Amino acid sequence: MEWLVQGGLGLKAISVVGTGGLGKTTLVKKVYDAAAVKKHFNSHAWLTVLESFGVEDLLKDMCDIPQMRYVVVFDDVWNVNAWEAIKHVLSDYNCGSRVILTTRFAHIASTCCEETDGHVYTLILLSQEESWTLFCNKTFRGNLCPPNLKQISHRILKRCEGLPLAIVAISGLLDTKDKSRMDE
Repeated sequence: MEWLVQGGLGLKAISVVGTGGLGKTTLVKKVYDAAAVKKHFNSHAWLTVLESFGVEDLLKDMCDIPQMRYVVVFDDVWNVNAWEAIKHVLSDYNCGSRVILTTRFAHIASTCCEETDGHVYTLILLSQEESWTLFCNKTFRGNLCPPNLKQISHRILKRCEGLPLAIVAISGLLDTKDKSRMDE
C-alpha cells in the first residue's frame, strides 16, 4: 500500500509476480479495495488481461482514463506485448497515478517496473507451517486437526506444494465431508 500512496508524482507501475495459485489476484484485490487506497485515488479500474487478449478490447476499456490521480489494475498479464499496448494508453498527469500488474512471469514484471521506476513484489510458496495453518483454518474451521487425521492431512498438503489456491480448494472439499471418514 505504501508503494501506491507514497513516492513521486510520476506514473509508477507495481508488479506482483508469482506462479499460478499463489494468491496474486487475492493480494492485489485486498490492497485495491482498502479504504486508504479508495480515498487516495480519484479514479479506480480493474481489467483482466486474458492470455489471448485483444488490444482493441483493452484499449476500448481504457479509453477514458481521466486527467486525475488514478489506479488501474491489469490482472494476469501474460506477455510483454500486452504491457506494450497498455503503456501507450496510460497518461501521466504527474499527479501520482499508479498501475498494478499481476503476472506469472518475472521478465514481464521487471520490464513494466523498470520503465516507470516502479516496484516488483514477488510472492513465494507457503512454508510447511503456513500451509498447515491455512489448511487447518479452512478444513477444521480454526480448530486443531484430529490426531487420527494428521497423517492423511500432511499427505494431502504435500501434494498442494505450498500453493494457497490448492490448499483452499481441497480444504473446501474436505469441509463438506464427514471428517471421521476422511482417512478412508
